[in-house]
Amino acid sequence: MAPSPPSSSSSTSFSSPPSPSSSSSSYLIPITLLALYIRICISLAPHSGQNKPPMFGDYEAQRHWQEITVNLPLSDWYQNTTDNDLLYWGLDYPPLTALHSKAMGHVAAAVNASWVQLHGSRGEESYEHKIFMRVTVLLSELLHLTPLFLLFSPDQIPCLLLLAVTPAQPLIDHGHFQYNSISLGLTLLAVLALKHDWTCTGSAMFSLALNYKQMSLYHALPFFFYILGPRYNSWSGVREVVRVGITVICTFALCWLPFLWTAGNVLTRMFPFNRGLFEDKVANFWCSISVVLKVRDIFSRVALVRAALFFTLVSVLPSQLLLFRESSHHKFLLALTNSALGFFLFSFHVHEKTILIPLTTVMVLFNDKKANILTNSKDGGEPPVPLPLPDIMSWPDNVGILALEVYIPKTYVAHDQLEVFDGASTGKYTIGLGQRGMGFCSDVEDICSLSLTAVHGLMERQNISYSDIGHLQVGTETIQDKSKAVKTVLMDLFVKHGNTDIEGVDCINACYGGTAALFNAINWIESSSWDGRYAIVVAADIAVYASGPARPTGGAGAVAMLIGANAVLSIDRGLRSTYMAHVYDFYKPDLNSEYPRVNGKLSIQCFLKALDVTYKGYKTKAARLRNKDVDMDYFDYMTFHSPYCKLVQKSFARLCYQDYLASANVTDKLEQYRHVAVEDSYTNRELERAFISHSKEEFERKTAPSLLIPKNVGNMYTATLYSCIASLFVSHSPKEMVGKRIGAFSYGSGLASSMFSFTVTPDIDRLRPFCNDLSHLTHHLNNRIKVAPEDFEMMMKKREQNHHLPNRTPSYPANRLSQGTYHIVQVDEEHRRTYTRTSVLDTLHRHPESPLNSNKNECSAHYCPHM
Repeated sequence: MAPSPPSSSSSTSFSSPPSPSSSSSSYLIPITLLALYIRICISLAPHSGQNKPPMFGDYEAQRHWQEITVNLPLSDWYQNTTDNDLLYWGLDYPPLTALHSKAMGHVAAAVNASWVQLHGSRGEESYEHKIFMRVTVLLSELLHLTPLFLLFSPDQIPCLLLLAVTPAQPLIDHGHFQYNSISLGLTLLAVLALKHDWTCTGSAMFSLALNYKQMSLYHALPFFFYILGPRYNSWSGVREVVRVGITVICTFALCWLPFLWTAGNVLTRMFPFNRGLFEDKVANFWCSISVVLKVRDIFSRVALVRAALFFTLVSVLPSQLLLFRESSHHKFLLALTNSALGFFLFSFHVHEKTILIPLTTVMVLFNDKKANILTNSKDGGEPPVPLPLPDIMSWPDNVGILALEVYIPKTYVAHDQLEVFDGASTGKYTIGLGQRGMGFCSDVEDICSLSLTAVHGLMERQNISYSDIGHLQVGTETIQDKSKAVKTVLMDLFVKHGNTDIEGVDCINACYGGTAALFNAINWIESSSWDGRYAIVVAADIAVYASGPARPTGGAGAVAMLIGANAVLSIDRGLRSTYMAHVYDFYKPDLNSEYPRVNGKLSIQCFLKALDVTYKGYKTKAARLRNKDVDMDYFDYMTFHSPYCKLVQKSFARLCYQDYLASANVTDKLEQYRHVAVEDSYTNRELERAFISHSKEEFERKTAPSLLIPKNVGNMYTATLYSCIASLFVSHSPKEMVGKRIGAFSYGSGLASSMFSFTVTPDIDRLRPFCNDLSHLTHHLNNRIKVAPEDFEMMMKKREQNHHLPNRTPSYPANRLSQGTYHIVQVDEEHRRTYTRTSVLDTLHRHPESPLNSNKNECSAHYCPHM
């Protein structure tokens, strides 16, 4: 008997991240009261400079700014005049501070005009005025604390308690007396906005912080690299960067427009280089070494400025460049902290209060689980979701893909060059097939090495314990052994960690094997056999063809998928339509060769017919199970198995054709095709062109972004569909993908096919690391070795000659492979293969254009012999 779906009160252990509980909320009031009590205690003590004429301290500075902004014209605020002596607490902060002072000054004047009387209010320290000033600081602190509370998880009570009692910020703002909480609060609002992918909002908030206090510049580099890093290499990203630029310019313009004619005076006051290397006593590098080496007396101010700049950049740039290369919210927080500390320790003219800047981001890091010292993780990380004992009486929620790992070979051949080499007409491969490049493997890689690389990479990147895997299946049609499964070779990764209890073997049927393995893994998790652990699905193939018209449709690669409950990409339960038939459209009867027999025309007709049948079946099930009328508008994105990219565009047009037949809408240009016989429609070129043109705009939006990897790598057989899904997340930001529905059509010749769909999690905090884990793929695609077609032919010939030969050592140099790639070391006389993994040092050098001009180098890694 099948388990019934869980009710809202289901006891299944897998669930979405918890909402604030009543117990967590109960802590909020005492924490707030404790924080308020500390600030009241500080306010009862004398403020800095109290009763100490003639300057009276920073309390008087804040009051004096209210006095001059209320009584003097804006043009005199930053200028030395008879009424504004800049030596007596002259304004030295950006325009927003001045405007804030003016706003408070008007409130003060409304309460008691003597508090801001020009000249007559100097040294004002009445009890009533102190209450007024204390209240303004408390109110401004709400801007600081509110985003901090929003950035914290409800289970981080110790962190909130630490935040409440940390002395630095209350002492400086309530004792020394300043309004640092405003600039810090605006910065934290910017961090919060970027966490939710509100890029323009975050940019505006940080611009306001910069315009309130220039010390916010300590955080400028991380904001710049975090926003630019994942966006510079795509048109959608560039457009986003342009929007950010416009936002920043407009924000600065609003702040500076009133000060346009006095901007020179403002900047001079903001950056007072003549005030020296550091102010008074401050715990930074320059002040510390001045105890034994009086640098201010030995070196000129210009030399010290240059030295400060050099040391500051050396201390902060490495983390910023890492953030630019591998952008994530966690790395962003680390880069903010590193940048702020670097500026505090080494920059020119450091004030003691600037320690608040790194301290603030350190507080936020306390809530970050990768850095939280209060967690129980041994290495600072944790699996994507917890692994409790399952409730076998109910289905786990949202089963699907938790993470993707894509492996693409380092070598490829360009299709435009292949056209010339093959003597094909210009555009036959690049336009006719829609391809740009074809990845391929030399004789040093095989299906097992590809799968090992993908699985090891998945486990490493996701920081998962090998004992947490309970099911592993491989979908492939690249047969290396007629008896031994690829999955058994992958077991070497798990056996060394003591895990031999892993179900599953290989699934084989042309390009459909990966989908069959995925369905089996999902069925295992939703069955009574599930023991609460994750499943892994590997889809991997090496697609090679004999010389001729089919060879340009090859490719190679592997995708490893982590499957579990509460997934980032949850499969839509019940919405799965399958079509199977017996056809000889593509098959491999010669067991001594990697090359298939292909009937291209029949294969395309079978592909399109399977697409029609599964789409209709999906629509029927959606109407019955979900009461949904499905058409192409139902899907936000649509992905297809991609033998070549042009067929994908034809397939998308085919679905739009099916929608047109099912609708009552009449379009003059398309109506003539409504009554075309079904069998004739598969070969009707006019119909095909009409619906490609009709659906072009929708195709570019919903499907073209999924072809990033297939267009550049080619047909990876079982892995192709899942490389399309990965491409979607490489081509879009998390904000663009959150909550979206992705349709998927899987096809394997012979034939087996299915249409199904995924729903992306609505939780952008869970989606962001999923996307970040795929962001390296663009860099990898752009840094492969482009092989000349004649060299490609030689390598394919060598592969053909060595296919299944015993007692051999690969000729291709393994040190030209990507970092962390498994490869063959030797095939012995009994056909047993030994694999090893390239180390980091093996791949540090720059690869030349052609791989055929170097001798083989040995790689240092562990060895694992296989039967």
